[in-house]
Amino acid sequence: MPTAGGVKATARSDALRREETTVKTGWQLLIEVDEVLQAQGGDPERIRARSSSALTVAERALELSRSLLHPAVAWRLLPVVGLRHESLLLEEAYRLTGPLVVEHLQPAKQVAAVVCTLGPELEERASALFSEDVAVAMALDVTGSIALQRLANAAREQIALRMGQSGWQVGMALSPGTGWALETGQRQLFALVDAGLIGVQLTASSLMNPKKSTSFVLGAGPDMSSMGSPCDLCDLGETCRYRKLYESEHGCDVTT
Repeated sequence: MPTAGGVKATARSDALRREETTVKTGWQLLIEVDEVLQAQGGDPERIRARSSSALTVAERALELSRSLLHPAVAWRLLPVVGLRHESLLLEEAYRLTGPLVVEHLQPAKQVAAVVCTLGPELEERASALFSEDVAVAMALDVTGSIALQRLANAAREQIALRMGQSGWQVGMALSPGTGWALETGQRQLFALVDAGLIGVQLTASSLMNPKKSTSFVLGAGPDMSSMGSPCDLCDLGETCRYRKLYESEHGCDVTT
């Protein structure tokens, strides 16, 4: 029988996971054409000065994306009950393992397991467009990546506001595959939250379907620090096209 962080999943735990998972849809994700240009490595001012076709392509992608984005977030909060070796122990006998998890979540009193998705339509349309217009297809895919990052930032902010009512802070988002073993992290995270409620499933290789989805955990508590950025844990570092977007919306005070 499948396990949930080392504990056998039961009908009771599955029902509880579904019952305690919060789902929110209808997020408003405002994206500017300049963001699409910048994420593709362009300078919006120069592109406009040259009357480059890249501007028309980005505008077309942005217009297409409006009917293709179906942002949804599922999250669940679980109390922390202790630490053991390289494991953070949670209520209901769940656990999150690994040195990075323990390092960053050690002060937490609660953990939020979060899954965000845009749904499958944008990626399907972008894939179909590759045989017709590669430039628009690539710009549409980039638009989706910007939207997904904005959705994840908004979800974190909403959880932070909820925790702030109790005088708690949330730490930075920790995602499987970014300093945290992908397969281990994804399986443990998806054991905590019912991502199926928003149509997200894990593949055999622990990737998410739809692809325009992301997952992370947040630690919450009176002694959690909101400083730092998950970008520091990523191998892409300063070369990532989306780093500035994350840090500007996250309010990071980062030293690298």
